[in-house]
Amino acid sequence: QSQLDKHRAFFARTMYYKSMLDSKNKVFKNIIKSVDQAGNIDTQDANQKMQQINDRFTYVSQNAQIWEQKLQEAVRCWHNFRECERIISDWLMKAEQLISEKHIDTKEIVESHKVFFERVNERWIHDLVQTAQDLRNCLPTDQQRTIVNSVERLQSKWKEVLSFAPLHLMRLEFRLDETTFHQYIKDIDKEINIEQQAFNKQENVDAIIARNKEF
Repeated sequence: QSQLDKHRAFFARTMYYKSMLDSKNKVFKNIIKSVDQAGNIDTQDANQKMQQINDRFTYVSQNAQIWEQKLQEAVRCWHNFRECERIISDWLMKAEQLISEKHIDTKEIVESHKVFFERVNERWIHDLVQTAQDLRNCLPTDQQRTIVNSVERLQSKWKEVLSFAPLHLMRLEFRLDETTFHQYIKDIDKEINIEQQAFNKQENVDAIIARNKEF
């Protein structure tokens, strides 16, 4: 973007210099007319130099427009690539946080993990590859390696996380079942102690039995 801004700033006065050159051309033509009327003066060298100036100005002006278009395309490609890179990096970071999470003790947490991994969009990685290719087409060969490295790194991490996701979700289910089972055992122990105390206090046996059946 900075290169594009510098380019635009430098060539912003092109029309001013174009009008100045047009004015000089008119003056030059009037001079040549006057000289031609006087005769015996060779104007070929002067004409040639003036033509060279006009040709150079036309060449530079046309190429300035071409380069501005190329710079605009490069800025667009950089923006698209960085956006795809950001989306995937953010998703991978969140995925790694979920995978490393230790306290999984409710069905809601397990469901939130499932939703996160099931909603992954495979198009993100496709868009990353495509925008990277578009960007490389805008860049010199010696500047393309960093783009390739970034894409390869994200692709590798993407495959690693997605291949591990099913195992992660299975572990969550197991840990949740295990937690639920342990809680159930605790509840049973607690109930047995309550009933034991009631029995020791010689409370109504039928009531104790009814409580046990209800539990």
